Amino acid sequence: MCQYCQGTSYIDNDLLIEFDDSEELVDTVKVYVTSKAKLFLHNDYGAVTVPIKYCPMCGRELQGGADETNA
Repeated sequence: MCQYCQGTSYIDNDLLIEFDDSEELVDTVKVYVTSKAKLFLHNDYGAVTVPIKYCPMCGRELQGGADETNA
């Protein structure tokens, strides 16, 4: 377990990555991991979660798994 995947909510964990593809630097996307097997991406316009199986930083298997995305 690491500081990126220890908490069940994204607000409990450290920021994984932050990036901005716009030229005006107004659309910053922040990415977090939760121990409930979710990659959480958000900006000022909305948010999306993506099921994952492992923490991208420490490799720990996360509870919940990514089987939900097999579509």
